[in-house]
Amino acid sequence: ESDACFSSVSIYSVALTVYVVIILIMSILNGAKLAFDIGAYDGGKAQEMLTAGVNKLVCIEANPHTFQKLTAKFAHDNRVTLVNSIMCDEDTPSKEFFCSRMHPPISTANSRFVTESRFSNKADENNVPYTWDETVSVKSKTLDSLVSEYGVPDFVKIDVEGNEFAVMSGFNKFLEHTLLTFEFHEEFEDVGIECVEHLYKLGYNKFGLINGDDINEFPRKYHTKSDFLDRINQAFPSQSKEFFGMVFIKYE
Repeated sequence: ESDACFSSVSIYSVALTVYVVIILIMSILNGAKLAFDIGAYDGGKAQEMLTAGVNKLVCIEANPHTFQKLTAKFAHDNRVTLVNSIMCDEDTPSKEFFCSRMHPPISTANSRFVTESRFSNKADENNVPYTWDETVSVKSKTLDSLVSEYGVPDFVKIDVEGNEFAVMSGFNKFLEHTLLTFEFHEEFEDVGIECVEHLYKLGYNKFGLINGDDINEFPRKYHTKSDFLDRINQAFPSQSKEFFGMVFIKYE
């Protein structure tokens, strides 16, 4: 059976929504006792999770400037716990984080993202250059530590601009009933593959992909690890060479 998302990668100009069966997030997250939003940015997707019915949400954001906005948004919401931290492969009191003051969403803990991403040495539609013009020190935590501190989540969303494998390297628990998703950038296909391989070794065995990062979309079809990686290999490079989406991982 063909997979709508992988098929659409080769004809990237065609809207994915023509092919993907959209499952309302409420059908998956409604009643979830706990979710982690790693790379919460300004809390937009966090708010959607709460609206969907998530009972408790831990939002982790490394950028101290963006974290202030997150705090203002959820300061009086007792369903939300806020953590100003880099998520990576070790718990440390201080780690470098590269902020983009003009384009905060591309701030990252991964120096490779600064030099090799689709934003490197380019400008936006208003001809404002993409730059990482401030380096700050932020504490770091592992996903294992987060689970130990807050409990086993039903859902984990990871959107950390190229630092996904560092997050996965700090995750060594097999949480049988947890659905995970991480952002996939075509130019960092190797990072995505490393994440898949790591999670497979932990025990996860089903993998899916959607185009973009709409919190209301989930894969129509999941694949075995070998089939999923074969499809990744066949789909990329895409015509645009700038595909990004979300990889979903589960056990069944």
